[in-house]
Amino acid sequence: MKKKDTKETFSSIITPPDFVKTRGYDITIVDPTASEIEDIAFFLKTAKDTFNVYVYMSDMNDVEWFKKAAAKSIAVVINTVNTDVSSIKDKLASKKDNYYYGPKNFLMNKNRIEKPIDFFVAFTQKEDNVSA
Repeated sequence: MKKKDTKETFSSIITPPDFVKTRGYDITIVDPTASEIEDIAFFLKTAKDTFNVYVYMSDMNDVEWFKKAAAKSIAVVINTVNTDVSSIKDKLASKKDNYYYGPKNFLMNKNRIEKPIDFFVAFTQKEDNVSA
């Protein structure tokens, strides 16, 4: 007997200028450190869910891609360190569906985390509770 649609899906880390059209949760991470990206990559290897993780660093100089990635994402995780795109990051960090970490604090958004991996851990735990 043949199994129907057993195609395995994998999470991806995407940078400018690319976008993917695969199923999964779209998340954008702004200005993470190399070790934070590494933590996320290790997490994605074992995650039950599929994530399309768009990573934008302010020195990538593609603000239009960044805006498009953020708009298609269910959440944006923002490092509030000062950069050339801080005005955009501040607007995004003030939205209640987004998460932030770093030196700034936003009173209108309580989704402050210590590091990006915290978002993924909390998100998958929340999903487990919903499906249980």
